[in-house]
Amino acid sequence: MLKTTFKKIKTRTSHLVTGKNLSLVVALSLLCYLLNFNSITAPFERDEGEYAYSAMILHDGGVPYKDSFLQKPPMIVYTYAFGQLINPTAVWPPRIFALIFSLGTILLVGYIAYKEWGKGAWWIAMFIYACISMFPVLTPFAANTEKFMILPLMTTVALFVKFRDKVMPTYGWVVVGFCTAIAILYKPITFPMLGALIVFWLWEMFKTNNEWKTLVKPFTVFTLSGLITTLIVMLPIILRGGFPGFWEQVVVFNSAYATSFGLGLDNAITYLGKFGYYWFLALPIIWFFITRPKHWMLYPSLWFVGFLTIYTTPIGHYYLLIIPFIALMVAAGINSFSKEFVLTRRNPVLLITTLVTLILLLLPFKQQFSLTSLELVNWVYGTVNPFAEAKEVAGHVSLITTPDDKIFVAGSEPEIYFYAQRKSVSKFVITYPLNLPTTYREQYQKEAVDDLTQNQPTVIVVSKREMSGLWDEKSPTQFIDYLDDLLSEKYSPVGGYVWDEFGGYWEDNVTESLMSDSSYVVYKRNGD
Repeated sequence: MLKTTFKKIKTRTSHLVTGKNLSLVVALSLLCYLLNFNSITAPFERDEGEYAYSAMILHDGGVPYKDSFLQKPPMIVYTYAFGQLINPTAVWPPRIFALIFSLGTILLVGYIAYKEWGKGAWWIAMFIYACISMFPVLTPFAANTEKFMILPLMTTVALFVKFRDKVMPTYGWVVVGFCTAIAILYKPITFPMLGALIVFWLWEMFKTNNEWKTLVKPFTVFTLSGLITTLIVMLPIILRGGFPGFWEQVVVFNSAYATSFGLGLDNAITYLGKFGYYWFLALPIIWFFITRPKHWMLYPSLWFVGFLTIYTTPIGHYYLLIIPFIALMVAAGINSFSKEFVLTRRNPVLLITTLVTLILLLLPFKQQFSLTSLELVNWVYGTVNPFAEAKEVAGHVSLITTPDDKIFVAGSEPEIYFYAQRKSVSKFVITYPLNLPTTYREQYQKEAVDDLTQNQPTVIVVSKREMSGLWDEKSPTQFIDYLDDLLSEKYSPVGGYVWDEFGGYWEDNVTESLMSDSSYVVYKRNGD
């Protein structure tokens, strides 16, 4: 019996182990390396710093949402916390995890293309997705929530594709419920897309059987699986008393935050313009809509639902949500285009069209492949975001404080807390909530002032870059006025990171004139 089983496995997999496929594996691996090699150890950006700090205090018995303001559900914190078990002070573990999740997504995109449109689309989809998922305009190099949520999202899509014409076993609905919960618990923006997919899936099942009763079991299993997964993920937060903060920050404040963007098309037009300027994908996508391959409506529909979810945001990495569906449409378009030729020419056309597309995608960003990790950060985020120098500044903070001293970063640069391994006197490790145009900013400013009054930090790091969100002209002045008075009365500058025409450098004796050219100024409490 075992001999028969092994023969079946060998028969099914023998067509995969060919010289051609091995060559494609090597080429895909090289492409992934080329797109990621200089970002693995690059400095954290502010979102990564926020997750790393929340993970750090979680290890020390603290509670995200209670001891650190956090707008994301806890899966991303657990991911960073797991990385800190490997190395508690390194930036690379979450980046490696993000790369592993991305590789899993690449395989799923290839699998979906294979199931829908055959072998011709399989490798094309993987190469295209590997390339466009690293579109520098979308700041994809960080280990951000999108890099993790897309894998469970695409797992659900892959299960739908696999079982759309047949009955899925009960364990499949368990997996769908689990993946749906995990995707949302990384970032809730996946909810509309997953909701639309599940509704469509159940409707397809109903049309097949014309009987509502057949939907009861899968829907029940799916729902229970999702609820149990959610409860397990939330349990550590609930048991540590963090749920009220979770509800306020992730649900209530985020709703107000999303509303603050309005419903205008300005941001969407900006990003669609960048897609059109940098991406020469018109021909394959146009051909996709002209030929309308099997099940073609699913992918632009999911793209459209995802786009409606994110189109108001000015934040680039949100758009990673819709990238897998662009890759699938491009792959299907190239595959359909090749079928217009006689059989003997199809493979050459597939190869040439795919290579030309990949070259045109990579060519505008060829500079990134020669950059160091620090140069990559400044190239992507610019020096208006003080990410590259944060680690050096944090090093100086750690030298003038003890591990028990608490500090405060005036700005939204929580990566400094992580680099310095120092805790904040306030849960507001980012100052955006104090200034974003929501009904909560006056309340949050008062809370931050109370925190600084009751437990004055040994060191205050002031981020002077506008993108750090320390203050906005339209914001109330309660917090910024208090901070100015506190610094002038009880603190003295002990150094800063100064920029000039030749670059940036740390200066111990930072004068008033140098402060205006500094991205960070470090103040220490008088008498300490």
